[in-house]
Amino acid sequence: KPTREDIVSVSLFRDAASAAVVGGQSHNYSRSSERPCYEIVTGLSRIVEGTDHLVDYHETNEGAIRLFLHRDLPENIGKSEPGFVSTLLEKGRKVMLNKSDDAHVPTMNELRGVDILCHTGGPKVLREVAKCLGLTSKNLYSSWEVMKNNGNLSGASNLSVLNHHNEMAMEKTRNVKFNTGISKSKWAICLSMGPGVCLEGILIRDARKCFPELPMYKSVNDRRKVVHIVGGGIAGLTLAAKLDPSQYIVRVFEASTEIREKGYGLAIWPSTMRILRDQLGITGLDFRTSTSMVINRPNFATKLEIKPKKSSSDKGFMKRSALLKCI
Repeated sequence: KPTREDIVSVSLFRDAASAAVVGGQSHNYSRSSERPCYEIVTGLSRIVEGTDHLVDYHETNEGAIRLFLHRDLPENIGKSEPGFVSTLLEKGRKVMLNKSDDAHVPTMNELRGVDILCHTGGPKVLREVAKCLGLTSKNLYSSWEVMKNNGNLSGASNLSVLNHHNEMAMEKTRNVKFNTGISKSKWAICLSMGPGVCLEGILIRDARKCFPELPMYKSVNDRRKVVHIVGGGIAGLTLAAKLDPSQYIVRVFEASTEIREKGYGLAIWPSTMRILRDQLGITGLDFRTSTSMVINRPNFATKLEIKPKKSSSDKGFMKRSALLKCI
């Protein structure tokens, strides 16, 4: 039977997933067409003493979330943020000094010119964070937008807010006019919080502004959509072959470094052959040139060998590896 806490948690939280690609040296890339969006300068984590009673969060074996949030939680988070952010900025200054980088890290008095990318913990949390840091809702623009459009995404909120900020920064690079709180600062502070109560923070700077000499992932004037295909199998490569390069930038990610035989073949019918050959322009699809396939039969003493056809036909068997090489 659903409890009051169950109803509240279902009302507040929505399902989401997020991920980020994080590299090492900021000036070295495995692909010349890539460039970073942000540089992570430093991070900080802290448990706020005397607040363990404010949050009770756990998941049951059935997948349900049991959540209790004390009414004083937003206020306690807000009061803890100034000291936490001040320590984060000071740590950032030491990191830049050790790197012999003369970039100016903002001070607490300069936070109004910095974007705060805060976890979407709820309207009261965002208001308390802004009030205690002496900021306005414009500084937390991306957090408010993600919360209004998607709600609280739990752990996925952090990267969702960062993604929103990144997309807005890209639009600004394209000189698209919009009325948002995205500042001209190179710096942004990512803030999160969770059971404990714990505070998490990352100081980042916009690599596009700090390292303008680096190559762009794609031209800001390039209106083609970027499509990432995970898996270089028959379906993945066929999709890549089908997408129009004038409309899409296609990248296929495959773990294997070579096409290896998986030990089975595919029956290809004339209708499939017409799509592959006539619509996708894939050549070399000739069953006569395909190698023989040997099938192990556990209940038989001998193996079954399927030999290539001697006559031209649009119907037959082809090894998976042969088909992949053609595509």
